[in-house]
Amino acid sequence: MYCFFIVTLLCGLFGFLITSYFSSTMLYIKIIGATYLIWLAALSILIQTKPDQSTGQTPRHHLFFRGCLLQIINIKVIVFSLNLMTNFILPNFNSFESIAVFWLLISVVVLAANSVWSLAGSALKIFIENFSLAFNIIIAGLLVYSAICIF
Repeated sequence: MYCFFIVTLLCGLFGFLITSYFSSTMLYIKIIGATYLIWLAALSILIQTKPDQSTGQTPRHHLFFRGCLLQIINIKVIVFSLNLMTNFILPNFNSFESIAVFWLLISVVVLAANSVWSLAGSALKIFIENFSLAFNIIIAGLLVYSAICIF
């Protein structure tokens, strides 16, 4: 949970620096974000999901650090935070107070979204495995739509 705040804070600061000092790079950031979403869409159709084969268990004291590391290197959180900050928040708000409020809001939204995604994935696992191709095509379509909406 704490790592979400760190990642979104760093993305917010990075986005602020980019929009303040390197505003000509915004087109490139949008292209990178859209390309990443299209790449995810292609992967979701091309790669077939396999059932979980893990049987080993992780010691409890390692779980926090693994979870924190996973959140820090989670490209979805980074791309989401950067795109949200640079495309929607920073062009409309430029005071430190408003950016801090949005940073906290984004952190809570990202945490809630990942929690819902995890719970829904666990609850719908059997359904998704039975209809994986149709599910992947729908997800790919939504990702391509999101990539188009960036521009």
